[in-house]
Amino acid sequence: MGNDGHKPGVFCSKKLIYMKLPALRKSVFFQFSIVLFIWPMLFDLAPKNIEWLDGQDFDFGQIEAGPSHQTVFHFKNVSPDTLTIETVRTTCGCTAAEYTLEPVPPGGRGQVEIVFQSENRRSFHKKITVFFDKQKKAEVLHIRGEQF
Repeated sequence: MGNDGHKPGVFCSKKLIYMKLPALRKSVFFQFSIVLFIWPMLFDLAPKNIEWLDGQDFDFGQIEAGPSHQTVFHFKNVSPDTLTIETVRTTCGCTAAEYTLEPVPPGGRGQVEIVFQSENRRSFHKKITVFFDKQKKAEVLHIRGEQF
Protein backbone atom coordinates (compact mmCIF):
# COMPACT_ATOMS: atom_id res chain seq x y z
CA MET A 1 0.00 0.00 0.00
CA GLY A 2 1.06 3.56 -0.63
CA ASN A 3 1.37 6.29 1.96
CA ASP A 4 -2.28 7.36 1.63
CA GLY A 5 -3.78 3.88 1.77
CA HIS A 6 -4.13 3.38 -2.00
CA LYS A 7 -2.28 0.99 -4.21
CA PRO A 8 0.84 2.65 -5.63
CA GLY A 9 -0.12 1.97 -9.26
CA VAL A 10 -3.59 3.50 -8.92
CA PHE A 11 -2.34 6.61 -7.14
CA CYS A 12 0.40 7.14 -9.70
CA SER A 13 -1.91 6.78 -12.70
CA LYS A 14 -4.43 9.27 -11.24
CA LYS A 15 -1.65 11.70 -10.46
CA LEU A 16 -0.30 11.41 -14.02
CA ILE A 17 -3.75 12.09 -15.47
CA TYR A 18 -4.16 15.22 -13.35
CA MET A 19 -0.66 16.39 -14.24
CA LYS A 20 -1.22 15.88 -17.99
CA LEU A 21 -4.62 17.64 -18.26
CA PRO A 22 -3.17 21.09 -19.10
CA ALA A 23 -0.88 19.50 -21.68
CA LEU A 24 -3.83 17.60 -23.14
CA ARG A 25 -5.88 20.79 -23.36
CA LYS A 26 -3.00 22.52 -25.16
CA SER A 27 -2.66 19.58 -27.52
CA VAL A 28 -6.39 19.60 -28.37
CA PHE A 29 -6.26 23.37 -28.92
CA PHE A 30 -3.25 22.94 -31.19
CA GLN A 31 -4.97 20.21 -33.23
CA PHE A 32 -8.13 22.30 -33.51
CA SER A 33 -6.06 25.30 -34.68
CA ILE A 34 -4.38 23.19 -37.35
CA VAL A 35 -7.77 21.94 -38.60
CA LEU A 36 -9.07 25.52 -38.81
CA PHE A 37 -5.99 26.57 -40.74
CA ILE A 38 -6.05 23.64 -43.19
CA TRP A 39 -9.86 23.39 -43.64
CA PRO A 40 -10.12 26.19 -46.26
CA MET A 41 -7.31 24.62 -48.28
CA LEU A 42 -8.97 21.20 -48.25
CA PHE A 43 -12.39 22.44 -49.28
CA ASP A 44 -11.38 25.50 -51.30
CA LEU A 45 -13.30 28.01 -49.22
CA ALA A 46 -11.38 30.86 -50.78
CA PRO A 47 -13.41 33.86 -51.89
CA LYS A 48 -15.14 33.36 -55.24
CA ASN A 49 -14.05 35.43 -58.23
CA ILE A 50 -17.31 34.84 -60.09
CA GLU A 51 -20.91 35.58 -59.21
CA TRP A 52 -23.41 33.72 -61.38
CA LEU A 53 -26.27 36.16 -61.90
CA ASP A 54 -28.90 33.58 -62.93
CA GLY A 55 -27.64 30.63 -60.87
CA GLN A 56 -25.58 27.66 -62.01
CA ASP A 57 -28.43 25.28 -62.78
CA PHE A 58 -30.98 25.56 -65.59
CA ASP A 59 -33.99 23.30 -66.04
CA PHE A 60 -35.46 23.24 -69.55
CA GLY A 61 -38.49 21.38 -68.22
CA GLN A 62 -40.44 19.46 -70.91
CA ILE A 63 -38.89 20.00 -74.35
CA GLU A 64 -39.60 18.63 -77.80
CA ALA A 65 -37.14 16.03 -79.08
CA GLY A 66 -35.23 16.98 -82.20
CA PRO A 67 -34.54 20.70 -82.25
CA SER A 68 -31.68 22.28 -80.37
CA HIS A 69 -32.38 24.27 -77.21
CA GLN A 70 -30.23 26.95 -75.67
CA THR A 71 -29.74 28.91 -72.48
CA VAL A 72 -27.29 31.57 -71.37
CA PHE A 73 -25.52 31.74 -68.00
CA HIS A 74 -24.47 35.31 -67.10
CA PHE A 75 -21.68 36.03 -64.64
CA LYS A 76 -20.07 39.02 -62.97
CA ASN A 77 -16.37 39.36 -62.12
CA VAL A 78 -16.33 40.14 -58.38
CA SER A 79 -12.54 39.86 -58.01
CA PRO A 80 -10.11 42.79 -58.06
CA ASP A 81 -8.38 41.28 -61.13
CA THR A 82 -9.30 40.94 -64.78
CA LEU A 83 -10.50 37.38 -65.53
CA THR A 84 -10.54 35.39 -68.75
CA ILE A 85 -12.35 32.16 -69.48
CA GLU A 86 -9.64 29.69 -70.50
CA THR A 87 -11.96 26.96 -71.74
CA VAL A 88 -15.39 25.42 -71.29
CA ARG A 89 -15.85 21.63 -71.32
CA THR A 90 -19.09 19.75 -71.79
CA THR A 91 -19.82 16.13 -70.90
CA CYS A 92 -20.82 14.95 -74.40
CA GLY A 93 -21.17 15.93 -78.03
CA CYS A 94 -24.86 16.77 -77.65
CA THR A 95 -23.92 19.90 -75.67
CA ALA A 96 -21.89 22.81 -77.06
CA ALA A 97 -20.73 26.03 -75.42
CA GLU A 98 -19.84 29.50 -76.64
CA TYR A 99 -18.44 31.99 -74.16
CA THR A 100 -17.02 35.46 -73.69
CA LEU A 101 -13.53 35.44 -75.19
CA GLU A 102 -12.45 38.93 -74.11
CA PRO A 103 -10.97 39.51 -70.65
CA VAL A 104 -13.63 40.54 -68.13
CA PRO A 105 -12.52 43.51 -65.96
CA PRO A 106 -13.39 43.80 -62.26
CA GLY A 107 -17.12 44.45 -62.02
CA GLY A 108 -17.55 43.44 -65.67
CA ARG A 109 -19.93 40.82 -67.01
CA GLY A 110 -19.62 37.87 -69.33
CA GLN A 111 -21.63 34.88 -70.42
CA VAL A 112 -21.57 31.20 -71.29
CA GLU A 113 -24.13 30.14 -73.90
CA ILE A 114 -25.11 26.46 -73.91
CA VAL A 115 -26.74 24.72 -76.87
CA PHE A 116 -28.25 21.28 -76.26
CA GLN A 117 -29.20 19.00 -79.17
CA SER A 118 -32.07 16.88 -77.89
CA GLU A 119 -32.17 13.75 -80.03
CA ASN A 120 -33.41 10.39 -78.72
CA ARG A 121 -33.04 11.14 -75.01
CA ARG A 122 -35.77 11.05 -72.41
CA SER A 123 -34.52 12.86 -69.35
CA PHE A 124 -31.09 14.45 -69.29
CA HIS A 125 -28.66 16.11 -66.92
CA LYS A 126 -25.50 17.62 -68.38
CA LYS A 127 -22.52 19.15 -66.61
CA ILE A 128 -20.60 22.08 -68.09
CA THR A 129 -17.23 22.97 -66.56
CA VAL A 130 -15.90 26.53 -66.92
CA PHE A 131 -12.19 27.24 -66.31
CA PHE A 132 -11.05 30.79 -65.49
CA ASP A 133 -7.42 31.88 -65.65
CA LYS A 134 -7.05 33.17 -62.07
CA GLN A 135 -9.17 30.61 -60.25
CA LYS A 136 -7.88 27.19 -59.16
CA LYS A 137 -11.25 25.48 -58.92
CA ALA A 138 -13.41 25.31 -62.02
CA GLU A 139 -16.99 26.57 -62.00
CA VAL A 140 -19.64 23.94 -62.75
CA LEU A 141 -22.92 24.62 -64.53
CA HIS A 142 -25.81 22.15 -64.98
CA ILE A 143 -28.61 21.82 -67.49
CA ARG A 144 -31.44 19.32 -67.19
CA GLY A 145 -34.84 18.52 -68.57
CA GLU A 146 -37.12 15.90 -70.12
CA GLN A 147 -38.11 15.43 -73.73
CA PHE A 148 -41.36 14.21 -75.11
